[in-house]
Amino acid sequence: NRGVFGLNLGHMWHEPEKVAEWVQAIMVGVNEGWIQPHVDKAFSFAQAGDAHAYMESRRNIGKVVLVP
Repeated sequence: NRGVFGLNLGHMWHEPEKVAEWVQAIMVGVNEGWIQPHVDKAFSFAQAGDAHAYMESRRNIGKVVLVP
Protein backbone atom coordinates (compact mmCIF):
# COMPACT_ATOMS: atom_id res chain seq x y z
CA ASN A 1 0.00 0.00 0.00
CA ARG A 2 1.08 3.55 -0.67
CA GLY A 3 0.18 6.72 1.12
CA VAL A 4 0.74 10.42 0.92
CA PHE A 5 1.62 12.16 4.14
CA GLY A 6 2.36 15.72 5.13
CA LEU A 7 4.14 16.85 8.24
CA ASN A 8 4.37 20.23 9.93
CA LEU A 9 6.79 20.35 12.84
CA GLY A 10 6.24 24.05 13.52
CA HIS A 11 4.41 23.38 16.79
CA MET A 12 7.31 21.17 17.98
CA TRP A 13 10.21 23.66 17.78
CA HIS A 14 10.17 23.92 21.58
CA GLU A 15 11.27 20.24 21.68
CA PRO A 16 14.42 20.27 19.51
CA GLU A 17 15.61 16.82 20.63
CA LYS A 18 12.38 15.19 19.49
CA VAL A 19 12.39 17.12 16.20
CA ALA A 20 16.01 16.08 15.56
CA GLU A 21 15.09 12.42 16.20
CA TRP A 22 12.18 12.58 13.77
CA VAL A 23 14.18 14.40 11.10
CA GLN A 24 16.95 11.82 11.42
CA ALA A 25 14.43 8.99 10.95
CA ILE A 26 12.95 10.73 7.91
CA MET A 27 16.40 11.21 6.39
CA VAL A 28 17.15 7.50 6.82
CA GLY A 29 14.05 6.80 4.74
CA VAL A 30 15.10 9.30 2.09
CA ASN A 31 18.65 7.92 1.95
CA GLU A 32 17.41 4.32 1.76
CA GLY A 33 14.82 5.20 -0.86
CA TRP A 34 11.64 4.19 0.98
CA ILE A 35 10.68 7.84 1.38
CA GLN A 36 10.66 9.57 -2.00
CA PRO A 37 9.65 13.23 -1.85
CA HIS A 38 8.09 14.44 -5.07
CA VAL A 39 9.46 17.76 -6.33
CA ASP A 40 6.91 19.34 -8.64
CA LYS A 41 8.97 22.34 -9.72
CA ALA A 42 12.25 24.05 -8.84
CA PHE A 43 12.76 27.81 -8.99
CA SER A 44 15.93 29.86 -8.58
CA PHE A 45 16.21 32.19 -5.59
CA ALA A 46 15.69 35.07 -8.02
CA GLN A 47 12.33 33.51 -8.96
CA ALA A 48 11.05 33.27 -5.38
CA GLY A 49 8.08 35.47 -6.22
CA ASP A 50 7.18 33.22 -9.14
CA ALA A 51 7.44 30.18 -6.87
CA HIS A 52 5.08 31.76 -4.36
CA ALA A 53 2.60 32.66 -7.10
CA TYR A 54 2.82 29.09 -8.45
CA MET A 55 1.93 27.68 -5.03
CA GLU A 56 -0.87 30.21 -4.54
CA SER A 57 -2.36 29.11 -7.87
CA ARG A 58 -2.56 25.57 -6.42
CA ARG A 59 -1.09 24.06 -9.59
CA ASN A 60 1.67 22.18 -7.79
CA ILE A 61 1.46 18.48 -7.07
CA GLY A 62 4.40 17.89 -4.77
CA LYS A 63 6.99 20.20 -3.36
CA VAL A 64 8.04 23.52 -4.82
CA VAL A 65 11.69 24.22 -4.02
CA LEU A 66 14.09 27.14 -4.31
CA VAL A 67 17.60 26.37 -5.53
CA PRO A 68 20.68 28.61 -5.73
